[in-house]
Amino acid sequence: MSQVGMDFLSLPAHDLERLDLQGTKLKLGDCVSLKVVGFTTPSGTDPAKDLALDMPAVAIDKDSSTQGDVLFNQGWQLQSLSSAESPLGELRFKACPIQGGNLTLPSLGIYRKPEGIGKSFARTQPLTVQVEAVPQAEQPAALKAPLALDFPWILGGVGVLALLAVLYGLLRVYRKWKASRKPVEVVLPIQPNKSEDQIALMALADLEQNSSLALGKYKEHYFRLSEIGKAYVGARFKVDAVESTTREMLDLLRKTQGLSEERVQELKEMFDRLDQVKFTDHLPLPDEGFVLLRALRDWVKSTRRAEGEVK
Repeated sequence: MSQVGMDFLSLPAHDLERLDLQGTKLKLGDCVSLKVVGFTTPSGTDPAKDLALDMPAVAIDKDSSTQGDVLFNQGWQLQSLSSAESPLGELRFKACPIQGGNLTLPSLGIYRKPEGIGKSFARTQPLTVQVEAVPQAEQPAALKAPLALDFPWILGGVGVLALLAVLYGLLRVYRKWKASRKPVEVVLPIQPNKSEDQIALMALADLEQNSSLALGKYKEHYFRLSEIGKAYVGARFKVDAVESTTREMLDLLRKTQGLSEERVQELKEMFDRLDQVKFTDHLPLPDEGFVLLRALRDWVKSTRRAEGEVK
């Protein structure tokens, strides 16, 4: 074991306690709230704002550049909780399994956000849970014609012709619908004399007024929110964010001047939750989409250009 690994294992270790779904099996798509037992928050620290948990640097393989990628490959997504969801002095978070079977949440380093995972001062004990995958529906047995009866060829031919007529009618309806459908704009529109933060804030306001969350269309809302965020990042920091994955975008931002690691970490946490809904069958909490929208709006306001700054 490397010296880094030995140093991490020597940190004070704390058990994890499940706060909901106790005594029940987790199903794929569930998220379980966890509390770090026996953890004493440092004086003057708000756990929800100032602390974070992640994989230790020693666990990162050569093909991954972030701890979140390793957790994702092991079948886990982490979600931080707001100050209102965490009692004062307690460190809580959510863990969401994205694979079925016997899963182990590995030991996570506890660190202050500005300092990074390399400055962990405590860690959690591993937690093993059984995750029940959604069973596949049983296929009905094939129907067989009675052996004593001849197949009614005439009726079969009439049925085939009727089916073809129905399919032809549906095809014509589909073509008319497609021809009349207007293309949907999926990127921020070009607006003369408006800065990138003004364009992003207008797009967020429009999404807030016309969101599809009430109709249960979570992916549509989360994809649009991701597009607005990437368009702003690309225009504000002069990086190719729109065509990049989340990991590539974060790597580009870390190379720019004037953006703190704390701001990069905030963006990473938002996009981890967006990607979980975009690329899996996970169903988020009903109001999470608007919580993320407001978080992105605050992030844009905190990173926009100062008045008079040259673009």
